[in-house]
Amino acid sequence: MQAAASALRASARRGGLAGQHARVALANRLAAMSPVIVSRWTSSSTHASSPGPLPLYTQQVAAGQLRHDKHQLEVVHRLQALHERLAAHPSQSSNTSTSTSSSHSNSSWWSGLFGGSKRSSSGGGDNDYVPDPAVKGMYLYGDVGAGKTFLMDLFFNASPVKKKKRVHFHAFMQDVHSRIHRWKQETKTTYKASHDPLPPVAAQFAEEARLLCFDEFQVTDVADALILRRLFGELFKHQVVVVATSNRHPDDLYKGGLQRPAFVPFIELLKRQCELVRLDSGVDYRTLAFSASTLSRSYLSPNTAEANAELDEIFSTLTAQFGGQPPAPRDLIIKGRTLTVPLAKGTVAMFDFADLCLKELGAIDYLRLCTEFRTLIVQNIPKLDLSKRDAARRLILLIDAVYDSRVRFICSAECAAKELFSAERRFSQKEEDDKRMLMTDLGLKDSDATASIFTGEDEIFAFRRTVSRLSEMQTREYWLAAEQASAAAAAEGTPNTTTNTPNAAAAT
Repeated sequence: MQAAASALRASARRGGLAGQHARVALANRLAAMSPVIVSRWTSSSTHASSPGPLPLYTQQVAAGQLRHDKHQLEVVHRLQALHERLAAHPSQSSNTSTSTSSSHSNSSWWSGLFGGSKRSSSGGGDNDYVPDPAVKGMYLYGDVGAGKTFLMDLFFNASPVKKKKRVHFHAFMQDVHSRIHRWKQETKTTYKASHDPLPPVAAQFAEEARLLCFDEFQVTDVADALILRRLFGELFKHQVVVVATSNRHPDDLYKGGLQRPAFVPFIELLKRQCELVRLDSGVDYRTLAFSASTLSRSYLSPNTAEANAELDEIFSTLTAQFGGQPPAPRDLIIKGRTLTVPLAKGTVAMFDFADLCLKELGAIDYLRLCTEFRTLIVQNIPKLDLSKRDAARRLILLIDAVYDSRVRFICSAECAAKELFSAERRFSQKEEDDKRMLMTDLGLKDSDATASIFTGEDEIFAFRRTVSRLSEMQTREYWLAAEQASAAAAAEGTPNTTTNTPNAAAAT
């Protein structure tokens, strides 16, 4: 990054007619990449008389904004039926929630997490019984790029439910952990280890939203896996309706994860509370959009000195609009930790891959970056393999956060996106020894050697989504959506905002 700063200083000193022409050409190219938005984007307001997602979908197909897809249309019909059930159900149009749960559980919270209490048919203890739903939600799964996110957003925007929330699953779980911590702090004078923070936390969510829509429902963290059964059990007791998108069938969630037997009851609960719908049209709409309207200079490969010099020029051009002081490092405080952005000015930040993916960062850090900045520039993304699973996992989380927040992403990489992650690698003896030492430290058995934490199965599966999203993030449609989100956030004075547009190829 020091090299990048030096290049910027050199660029500032660069004179002459040729240098001026080069900067004008670069400015014109960037202007083409991010067209000016005349009308201010606003989130749509929903009324009880909304016709639902089916008329909206068919109108867009008729107008040529979407291509006809019989697989998507079948899903839209099911979403329309759910829309009508919600519109007809009084508990979803009211502002109150009902529940049989209490704010404190007499049984141990941790014993409940590990299934230590007597089981009922719902998979939990007697106090964990969850009644059948008044209105079943939906779990929409299938291959990458088929349109799951777009269809869920179409449903969400048309939904008559007064209190509703649409959120990326990573962001939701970060919020859950924050609320658990805050609850413990607020009740520390009366808090006992046997008290369960999940019922009051779930009650907060139920008060805020009767409909929860989750994008990219996936479980890779053992801490998340152990609380999901209790958390969602409480949400369902409050008659909260859940709609989620995922690339995995529920039976494959957290597959090969540590302590998975404690997670399995959640799968059964989810299948009982949500209709399972598969969307697999065999078409990756992100790839179609990529081939139709690619911005060739937002993903530079290979990451040569010339490519990084071009990123320096792009950074200089994008930040020139902010005037004032030159670009400089910026510190962000996240949960008491300091995350240093190496080079930033205004709403543009520049990083080396090592700054973002070789340090101990997680989803909460990437989400914060996406609320702080509208454009992220990342240099030197290397080719990754199973020996670099941690870096690959962080890159997956970063791209998820960037995509869901509609932040502009410009980078240089060692190779094409589809070649960034390779699962074909044999581990060295030292790496095998390190794995054995870790298993010993964690008290794991030999049978746990096939857990996804060691095999990289989750990363292999999730990287397909990352490649698909990187493709879409290079299209003009994505940049237009990013500009719309930025304009909306700037006009409302709020953090970066998310929207999905039909021309984003209706993909997830």
